Amino acid sequence: MIRVVVALCVLVGSASAAPEDDYQAASKLAGSPTTVPQAIAAFEQLGAARPVSAWTDNAWSEAARLAERIGELARARHAYEQVLAITSDRALRERARGGLARLGGARCVHRDHRHVVV
Repeated sequence: MIRVVVALCVLVGSASAAPEDDYQAASKLAGSPTTVPQAIAAFEQLGAARPVSAWTDNAWSEAARLAERIGELARARHAYEQVLAITSDRALRERARGGLARLGGARCVHRDHRHVVV
């Protein structure tokens, strides 16, 4: 457990210059049922990072998927909304719309990432 906390502190405490590395580290945390909440937090942090990178929308999508899977529905809804607000990827947009439909809809989101609520 201490190793997980240390790994999370390293991941969360230092937004790296390599978002791909952060994404991979969060993915590893998602591989264990006991560290899924930490993985969600790591994906959310990467999603909230600015400037928006190629990893930002994928991170929000993973955060949403994991949060929905463990029953954190408000958190999942928020993450799906973030995907819709920033992505230009058609597949991610459709996945987010499907997720919101499963969760009962969406609040208003803007396509301009300056309006994303984090």
